[in-house]
Amino acid sequence: MLIHLGHALVTSHMGASTFKLLFALFISGIAQGMTLVAIPWYMTSHLELTKEWSFFYIGMTALVIPWTFIAGRIVDRFPKKYIFIIENILAGGMLLWASFYAEQEPQVAFVAPMVFAWNYFFFNIHYPALYAYIQALHSHDQHMNVVSWIEVQGQISNMLGGGLAAILLGAGELSELIPASLEAWTLKDVFFLDGVTYFVALFLITGIEQDRAHPENTKEALNFLPVLNFVRTHRYVFLIGFFSYFVFAATLVEGFYGSAVYNDVYFEGSAVTYSLAGVAFGVGALLSGSSLPRLKTYISIRVGLLVMMSIAALGFVFGALWISPMAYIGAIFLVGIGNAGTRVFRTTFLMEHVPNHIFGRVANIYTILNLLLRITLLGIFTIDIFTSQPLFLFLFLGFICFIGALGIIRFMFRTTINEIFSPKDVTVS
Repeated sequence: MLIHLGHALVTSHMGASTFKLLFALFISGIAQGMTLVAIPWYMTSHLELTKEWSFFYIGMTALVIPWTFIAGRIVDRFPKKYIFIIENILAGGMLLWASFYAEQEPQVAFVAPMVFAWNYFFFNIHYPALYAYIQALHSHDQHMNVVSWIEVQGQISNMLGGGLAAILLGAGELSELIPASLEAWTLKDVFFLDGVTYFVALFLITGIEQDRAHPENTKEALNFLPVLNFVRTHRYVFLIGFFSYFVFAATLVEGFYGSAVYNDVYFEGSAVTYSLAGVAFGVGALLSGSSLPRLKTYISIRVGLLVMMSIAALGFVFGALWISPMAYIGAIFLVGIGNAGTRVFRTTFLMEHVPNHIFGRVANIYTILNLLLRITLLGIFTIDIFTSQPLFLFLFLGFICFIGALGIIRFMFRTTINEIFSPKDVTVS
């Protein structure tokens, strides 16, 4: 499969640029996956700061909102290649600094949330820039294939990162399976590896094709009036995108907070169980992302969104009703399938309907609304019943995905039955 991807992408100069970019993201994504698995586990299970971590996550999410307005303007104003280069320099530098500074546990407890927040802030400029870059370089009929491969490489790297986290952070728990000479890694080691991979990725990114800023996006023209006009005149496109983001909100809350609490309460903070769930999430997402280009031949994007959102909802409900390590890992596997599929269908839908010169700002309106939803969920989840019995947390997240799916159904019925099941989605303006 990866050989086929490489052959398909390097057949053109632009395709070679896409392949280099995806390979760079794959390399840095492995260590990044370790970092994003390790920090929530460290704060909730190792330091037993579950409540403090929840309040930090709420505060960090709130601070992202003003940054998101700026990020959208940056994405639409500047060439994406420059954005990728700068973000890798800043993120890699931050992680290398953290790896040298975090010598003792009090220093690690101070630095770890900073590193997590730094990565979190970069996500809000990285993904809009990535999808805008892909949208500009590829034709409409290639969008779902390329977006699927973005999802595949991302989840393979996260899966490997989660597996490494299980082995390296949980070496003590796996003493019967791995050599006794292997010592458990510290966060300092993870930060150093992550920082180095950012600079390896930087080297590859310098060789990708230079994209051009859109001529309409002068400094003076970069306001939100064109975006608001687009939302007003294409409200059904906007609302389908909005409801499909419910799964993403639920998945992020689960991944960076909910699973850490669930694992801490029911499985005594097992690093192995927590990390293997991350691997299962990656496997599910990999299967989903690799199969969607074939699935699009038979159903429309909106039906695909409905199916994938329903799978995510079922995963959360499964994790709430059956509590065991294997059931938990299976539940996260289903969430991985549903989240990846939803993201591929949603991103393809937006690429087909949102003009490239406002893509960054439109994407970040979704991000802001999504952040507000996450803040609301996190505030609800600080209530004692959710921290003491996180099965209710999983059940609530399943309910959120179900509400999003109902929103998709609501707008599906604004078109005819033939349009709903047509492989070629229609514009719903």
